[in-house]
Amino acid sequence: MMFWKEWREAVHFLPIAMIAAAVMLWINLPTTDGWTTALAQQMSSATMVVSALYAIAIGLLQTLPEQRSEVRGLLFSQPVSRTRIYLAKAFAALAVHSLAIAIPMLIAWAWLASVAPQTRPASPISLAAGV
Repeated sequence: MMFWKEWREAVHFLPIAMIAAAVMLWINLPTTDGWTTALAQQMSSATMVVSALYAIAIGLLQTLPEQRSEVRGLLFSQPVSRTRIYLAKAFAALAVHSLAIAIPMLIAWAWLASVAPQTRPASPISLAAGV
């Protein structure tokens, strides 16, 4: 139940993060003229920037509203342990964050697979550095 509460609060900012991730990926997509061999590094650098900024934003947006004493008092008066509250926040943030990054990455992969030259076919694993 706590997970869904945190999910509803965090999912409001999902479109903003998806747009930011899509813009960063679009900037780093190779053109048809110059296919580089470091495609995974280009994509991972774009993803890291957006991921870090969105992780900070989602963490602040999940905790700052509950810093007010009346909200915090109500939250801690419930028969739910602080560990469960923390885990619900962490897993909801992880789920929303994963969606915000995965969907633009899959769209970028689909575009790369459709326009890649035959000498450099694109696969989903080619977008992830270090895998």
